[in-house]
Amino acid sequence: MIPLKTDTNLISCKLLILSSILLLSCSSGHKLTGTDYVDLSRTDSGVLSPYFPQQIADSLGWGDLSSAMLGKVKEEFRITLISEIEPFQLFRFSKGRRVQGESILYWVKGASSNELSHHENMKLYLKDRCTEFYETVSFGYCFPIYQTEPEWGKIYSVLDSRNIWTLPDQSEIPNVAAPESNEWVLNTQVRLGNYYRTYTHTTPGRYLSQMEQGNDLGMIIVEFQRLVQNQQVQDNFNTYSGITSGVNGSSFTLCNGSEVWRFNANLEDLLTSSGYPLQITQQEGMQFYITVSGTVSDEWYRSRSYSGYSRQITPTEVHGFEIVSGTTCPGL
Repeated sequence: MIPLKTDTNLISCKLLILSSILLLSCSSGHKLTGTDYVDLSRTDSGVLSPYFPQQIADSLGWGDLSSAMLGKVKEEFRITLISEIEPFQLFRFSKGRRVQGESILYWVKGASSNELSHHENMKLYLKDRCTEFYETVSFGYCFPIYQTEPEWGKIYSVLDSRNIWTLPDQSEIPNVAAPESNEWVLNTQVRLGNYYRTYTHTTPGRYLSQMEQGNDLGMIIVEFQRLVQNQQVQDNFNTYSGITSGVNGSSFTLCNGSEVWRFNANLEDLLTSSGYPLQITQQEGMQFYITVSGTVSDEWYRSRSYSGYSRQITPTEVHGFEIVSGTTCPGL
C-alpha cells in the first residue's frame, strides 16, 4: 500500500480560511440584527414616526434620524411619551466618545386664536419647570429643569441592556386589544450607523405579561418614569376653580370640563388654614365649588390608566367656597 501524502501547508491554509469565514459570520451581527431595521445606505429614508415632532428636531439641528442625508450616526435613540394631556415628553440619547442626553417638554401650538391662547397658557403653566421657551410653526417647547442632573450615561446603559434596540412593535404582539381610554404612547426611534428602526407601544401595561421581552419594556418605562419624576415641580401661583367633594383623593373637576384632577387635600382642614370662620360637616354626595391655589403636578402615564386622573392638585389656600347641588360650576 502506498502511503498518502498529506500537504500540511494546504490543510493549514484551508483551516485558516474556514476560521476566517466563521469569524466574519459571527462578527457580522449588530444590535439590530433580527429586527425590521432599514439600511439607509441602500435607500433614501426609513419611515418617520407620525408621533415624532420633527419640526422641533430640525429647529435644534438634530436632523431626521430616519434620513440617509443625516449621515452616519454611531448610536442614537429618540423617545417620545405622548398622551391625551400635554405637555408631551421627548428624550434624545446619542453616543459618540461619550453619551449625551437631552430632554424636552412640548405641546401642539395650533394656529387659531384659541389655540394660541393654549400655547400661552402652557408657557404659564410650565414657567417654573423650564428655562426658556421656544416655538416652531406647530409646536411650543422648553427644556425642563431637573432636581438633580440625570446621569445620562448610566441611563443609556440601562436602556441598552434592556434591549431597546430589538423590542418588538406592538403590532407583532398577538391578541392585543385596543385601549379603552386614557391611552398613552411610547414611541422609539433608534439609529445604529446607517441602520434605522422605529416602533410604538400604546398603553403597554395592557400586554406586558404577553410579551417575551415584557420585563425589558417594563424596566425601560420605569427608567423614564424616574426621569420625569426628577423634573422640577413648579411653584404654581395660579388659581383653579372646580367641583369636588373635598375628600382627600377625590376628584377635582375643572369648571371648563377639560380635565379631572386628583384632589390632594382635605377641604375641611384647608378651609381652617385659609382663615374661613366656619366648619363643615361633609356628607355623602355633597359637592363644593371652590377656587384654590397650589401645586399642580402630572400623574404618571400608567397611573392615569388606572385612576382616570390626568394631574393632581395640592391646594395651599382657598380663595372661594360654595356648596352646590350638582356637578356644574355656578354661572356656567
